Order: sequence, then structure tokens, then C-alpha cells
Amino acid sequence: AGSRAPSRSAPSPTPSVTSFTINPSSVVSGSTTNLTAVAAENGGSISGVSFYEETNGVSGYQAGGDTLIGAGTFNGTSWVLSNVGTTGVSAGNYTLYAVATDSLGQTAVANGSLVITPAASGPANNNFASAQVLSGSTIVVTGSNVGATRETGEPKIAGNAGGKSV
Repeated sequence: AGSRAPSRSAPSPTPSVTSFTINPSSVVSGSTTNLTAVAAENGGSISGVSFYEETNGVSGYQAGGDTLIGAGTFNGTSWVLSNVGTTGVSAGNYTLYAVATDSLGQTAVANGSLVITPAASGPANNNFASAQVLSGSTIVVTGSNVGATRETGEPKIAGNAGGKSV
């Protein structure tokens, strides 16, 4: 009589999120950020990655309890949700989730933090990092720099290191 090797079943495919990036992870209210997740599965395939915000007050991702931000688009190596807006979002620390789903409906979750700071007060077009671009040969713009702030990266105005602009 011959001996037979014990039978082994193939391991069940299990999804994983190997990295989740929020870039930038600290933004001024009214600006945007990008969410990127790398998801994988041995022996199966990832059907999608969606991004959520912790909103139900319970730590950890809860399906149906946290708020969907949007679904990622696969770019060949990762799932990306670009230009996620923060307009109207209060300043604070937010927990975001990347949720990978495989073809069997199984999920894997990774979390990250997004810090939103209040927008600088001051006149319209005060934020140098997102300044309005003016182009053309004849431009007429009116405004005031009363209450304007000097910001990181803002060039000196007429050599004045303390100048403020809009």
C-alpha cells in the first residue's frame, strides 16, 4: 500500500493595505490633499479602495458608520483620490481610512491623520500659497491689503521684508 501526502487546502485570499499616505497631511482649511493607498492580495485581486472619514465617534473604521469621502482610481501601482477639498471643514485633527475590498467582499483597513488649520484671516486673495493668477497685457484689479498677512515663501515687496500683500 502506498502512502499519500496529507491534503492541504490553499490559503484563503486576504486583502491588505500595505501603505496609506495623506499628502499633505496638514492643510489650511479650504485647500486640498491627496489620498494614496497601496493594496495587495495573495491569491486574489483587489476590486477597489475607498476612503472614509471617522465621523461616528467610535474609534476604528465601521462600515456604514463612517462617512465615505470617495473611491480611489487605480493608477497601476496604487489607488488614488486626488484633490480632496477641505472647504467648509472645521479646523481640527481627522482620522481617515483607506478600505481595500477584494473580489470576495473581504476588506482590509489602514488609517492616517489629517490636520486642518484655520484659514488665515484677512482680505480676499491673502493666502500666498493659493494666490489668484493674473494674466494678460491689461489688468485692472482693485482691493486692499488692510489686514493682510506676510506668509512663508512670499517674496519681498520693494525690498521690504515686513511687507504684506494680497
